[in-house]
Amino acid sequence: MGQTGLTDLDELIQKVKEEASRSYIIEAINAYQTGAYRAAILCIWTAVAYDIIIKIRQLADREEDENAIDFVNKLSEAIRNAHTESPSKKAFTELQNIERDLLANAQKIGLLTQKVCQDFKLLKEERNLCAHPAFVIRDPYQEIFELHEASPESVRVHLFNAVNNLLRYDAQHIGERLQVTLKAVIRKSSIKNPQRIIETLNWYLQHTTPHQVKKSIDFLIQQILKPDDKDLLKNHKYVAHFLTAFKKTRFHGIYEHKMKTTFPEKAQCLTGKEFNHVFLIIGVDLKSWKFLKLPTKNSICTYLEQIGKKVESQPLYGERKDCNSEVFIEYSFFKAIDIPELRPQLMKIFNKLQTHEKIDIMLDTPHADFTDEVIDMFIYIDDPNEEARLEKIVLHLINNLSTTQIIEILEDGVCRNKFIADSLDLPDFLLGLLEGTIEQLSDNSVRNAWKLAMKRLEEDYQAEEVEDNSFFYAKLRKKLRDCGIKSEEEYEPV
Repeated sequence: MGQTGLTDLDELIQKVKEEASRSYIIEAINAYQTGAYRAAILCIWTAVAYDIIIKIRQLADREEDENAIDFVNKLSEAIRNAHTESPSKKAFTELQNIERDLLANAQKIGLLTQKVCQDFKLLKEERNLCAHPAFVIRDPYQEIFELHEASPESVRVHLFNAVNNLLRYDAQHIGERLQVTLKAVIRKSSIKNPQRIIETLNWYLQHTTPHQVKKSIDFLIQQILKPDDKDLLKNHKYVAHFLTAFKKTRFHGIYEHKMKTTFPEKAQCLTGKEFNHVFLIIGVDLKSWKFLKLPTKNSICTYLEQIGKKVESQPLYGERKDCNSEVFIEYSFFKAIDIPELRPQLMKIFNKLQTHEKIDIMLDTPHADFTDEVIDMFIYIDDPNEEARLEKIVLHLINNLSTTQIIEILEDGVCRNKFIADSLDLPDFLLGLLEGTIEQLSDNSVRNAWKLAMKRLEEDYQAEEVEDNSFFYAKLRKKLRDCGIKSEEEYEPV
């Protein structure tokens, strides 16, 4: 064996956490180095089986997993029954059954993933072949039968699997495996779509346990409300989306329980600007508000009142540190506007903001309550840069538009505001507006407004240009004509 191989094996020994497990691995390596490969396989399995039982005992001692506690109780009872003065055959059968189901129970408790469990099943199968006089067929045609011989390659594979997938970790680390995985995913991932987050989380939850889920949810709540991980602090909105994604998994019951217990317990310890972090959770799960205790709710309402006064006291065009649109968007304040206790204060804050701040917030949270405000802003806009942003908000709120508001957009905005009529984005905006409100064309007032708007837009072009397919509003004109609306027709009676 080369020097590199010896070094690798020495490093394996140093990785093993449990002293007894380490002694079994040393014995396995000694057997391997002398060519006793069957003996090496036996020692590796003994190390794995022993280590699993030790880790399950540790979890049970901390009362962190019901399955671990149940396993330890059964094992202790089986050991007592097997060590009486006259042990029955059943007592030994119970111990054999425990070893038989050891890997399955370890996976159920969360010590092993499905992949690692499958690797250890192969180890156990080879251990059985090595431990018993099991014959294997070498040449079926000549009926040559020999005892199983373990190969040096299989010994090395089992050694590395045992140490790197189990023996190098303590029980607490394995219990927090999901937590560690989520931290890595949140730090590196750029998934923004909520459905993709749910799919990603479900993938990682395939081989986890209720105990790991509880610890992970506790961890995520802590990192949102009182963050101490700088990397996660940068992605706190993303952390909140991962937290609430649990309610769309098979562990939704645990999520509900934690939101009723851990969330209000942690939230009641917050003060001042720390309440910003509560809005991160409320913003993605409005139901969580009702789980907060009354004193906490009152404190949050008082905090919003203080923000409102601060916004009002600042110069209209001055800098508002810690209470501007960037902060409100970062912490999802206005996602909570549907909560009755919070709506009045949030609307007061909104109404005191600068125009560009209001547009920032409406782009982030295009809520129906903002519809009147955005229509007024759009009609009288005199800033081409803001006009494009307002168009996006109008299209987001298109299902909330009344016939009166559609008419205002067309007659007061498109027909009378030069900034809007000259916008390069106007054709796409009007096409989106028409397609989104097409059912309201049954109202003659709306049809007339479209005729008037189209007539206004055609005024800047020659007649032959209007009928040309390269006309700036050609798609809109065709769509209107498909709906039976032509700018040159007489207005219809209202």
